[in-house]
Amino acid sequence: MCVVREQVHPRTREEHGRKHHERVFDCLYHIPNNTPTKNLSGNCGCFYRLPALSLESLESQLMKLILKVATKRRRTERPPPLLIEVFEETNGALIEEYGVFPFSYSVRRMLKGDAPIYGVRHDLSPRQLVALRRGVQQIAAELSPSSVEPLTFERLVEVLEQLAAKHLGESDLRGHTKELATLSAYEAIGMSRILALAMDKLVTEFYVDSVRSPAYLDHYKYGRCESAIFLTERERKAIETHLDTFRGYTLDYTLPSLKNDLDVGGNRLRVSLDLAPLSVNGFSLDVRRLSVATLSLVDLVECGMISEEAAGFVVAWLEAGMNVTITGETGTGKTTLLNALDEALDPRLRRIYIEDAVETKDLLDRGFHQMKIRVDPFERTNEAPRTKGVEII
Repeated sequence: MCVVREQVHPRTREEHGRKHHERVFDCLYHIPNNTPTKNLSGNCGCFYRLPALSLESLESQLMKLILKVATKRRRTERPPPLLIEVFEETNGALIEEYGVFPFSYSVRRMLKGDAPIYGVRHDLSPRQLVALRRGVQQIAAELSPSSVEPLTFERLVEVLEQLAAKHLGESDLRGHTKELATLSAYEAIGMSRILALAMDKLVTEFYVDSVRSPAYLDHYKYGRCESAIFLTERERKAIETHLDTFRGYTLDYTLPSLKNDLDVGGNRLRVSLDLAPLSVNGFSLDVRRLSVATLSLVDLVECGMISEEAAGFVVAWLEAGMNVTITGETGTGKTTLLNALDEALDPRLRRIYIEDAVETKDLLDRGFHQMKIRVDPFERTNEAPRTKGVEII
């Protein structure tokens, strides 16, 4: 039965009837005439029964209501801004500006002697932004979990890129469909600004120390750079979720640290995440590019990283089956030297790699014999507490 519910104002019935007749049509189950009328919350409401209507009259009013709803212009809500629209402009004297579509990068300096300031912005036209917003909403709604098989981060991005390419193709953007499809996929999973940093080949590593701190990074040409990039809550949760899901571990209070390598836009990144209580500030992130440059041993000699005599001695030492330990601080080139030596050795040798995050080169396509084993990181072991001596051994 179709009834009219009137919301009763605390004022008098006359004033209520004169000023506050806000009628809401509800489809309710049939209520007998001798049954007290109450609203769904159990509180007494003011319900007025409509007089008995003929079937023809009821059909006429129902048709009018349907036509009114069908022809009513729906109010469209503007979708929330994309993550790439959150990038803030940087100030200062411009040192260098370069770009890789759809992003532009800049390095500036406020005062002489200050650390360089790194900035990012998107290069999308208003039409491309509108198409991107629409595409992100559509692919997020259409994604089927069954289509992500096998369940890997790379496969998830691939499926989203395929869906985005289909919708962007319908928008007739005339170019850059592949780049926009990739951007749509990372926007949908909340990592589009991580993609922006990953696409800059000159950024070797970037860090976030807390939820209140901006990211800072190591630039190949300008060294340590500051930035005005603050990760949003959605981005922090996205990083945590994807590391948790695709690494096979659960981030919790007892094991709040996790490392994994991800392929982001064709760039291999090693992502290290620490949460409370290990991180006093509740959140810390370290993302390192694993493929900064594929430097050979010859390249290192030409760059002056190692002398020709030292390079020849180490290669001969390894060819003889002797051991070599490479130590050093973060960012000093340990992995670069290891990969260069590995590539210089006889490809017929069988190589066995044991890593918690894969950082060595893949040389299988070049005829090298490689067996790679991924093990749990040290902080994930469930053994008895270790002493410092055992850790060193």
